[in-house]
Amino acid sequence: MKSIFSFIFILIAWSSFAKERDMKESRIFRQVIVNSDVEDLTIAKGKCLIKGKVFYEVEMDPYSTDFILASELVQFIYDVDGKKIGSTNALGEFEVLVNESTKYLLFSKEQDKDSLYEKIYFENHAFTSQHKMDISVYIPLKYSGRNIMVDKPVIYAYCENPMDFMLKVNPQGIMTFNYPELSPDNTWKMKADESGNLTAANGSIYPYLFWESNQNAYLLRDKKSNSNEIIAQNDLIPFLEKNLSNLGLNARERTDFITYWAPKLRKFKVIQVQIFIDENCKVIGELEITPKPDHLRRVYAIFNEVTIISNQFVNRPLDVKPLRRNGFTVIEWGGSLILE
Repeated sequence: MKSIFSFIFILIAWSSFAKERDMKESRIFRQVIVNSDVEDLTIAKGKCLIKGKVFYEVEMDPYSTDFILASELVQFIYDVDGKKIGSTNALGEFEVLVNESTKYLLFSKEQDKDSLYEKIYFENHAFTSQHKMDISVYIPLKYSGRNIMVDKPVIYAYCENPMDFMLKVNPQGIMTFNYPELSPDNTWKMKADESGNLTAANGSIYPYLFWESNQNAYLLRDKKSNSNEIIAQNDLIPFLEKNLSNLGLNARERTDFITYWAPKLRKFKVIQVQIFIDENCKVIGELEITPKPDHLRRVYAIFNEVTIISNQFVNRPLDVKPLRRNGFTVIEWGGSLILE
């Protein structure tokens, strides 16, 4: 069964932003694949026959989705008059005859204004007279359906000799809080020392830098984590101690992480833990650090209560190289708790 990761390739190859219309639909990605477009002289002049299948995206487990044939009605609307011209059958198949002057087709769930699914436009493809087309339509879940908080990314910095540095945060979502206060361009200017104290220009001293953002949970599904494990509540703290130590976090950083997250997770008997490290943490945002650190370790964890283990679940323990901490070293950790 194909996963959402394989479908990303299709998105890259075929997606483009839809045009703004008088109907005031939002901009979304096209997800229509033309399998064939051939001449057929049995079709009336001025007409184009379009056949195909419609697929809906469904959740397989909290972090993976797949596309299945539509089993519900889908309507097709062409041009700006909103005329309905057909719907799928029980197998997700459809067949419509359109004029060669047709500008676009609109695929959407039948009379469902609060649908969890996007509306898909098939446009920028000529509907040629006396042609027969075969297409596949993939209708995704709405990106805007579910937001989560990227909680307490905290940043520590250490340097063998005191030095000034700048750190800019570029979050993927909307910044909701930061401390100390960032500049208008989301930059901190600090002095680091061997103890880990961070000193601002006004002389104020901080143990770490703090930021949070609100992010769309759906977008996290497009990113592959470095690990994916299911942990019993009784094993959670030893699991965190071991993995955080392997990631190179010192005693202070491990304690900060565990004392923040463990109380939030103790009500769950079984927990799915996914850990993103370093480059994969771009899923939540990017850090621009000047001068460039000698060593940078970013850690982002996603926690989710497990009630049923999907047969699609693949266990992947964390495999990471030891982190050296000499010179200018920057450490960041953060996480998200996804509640169903």
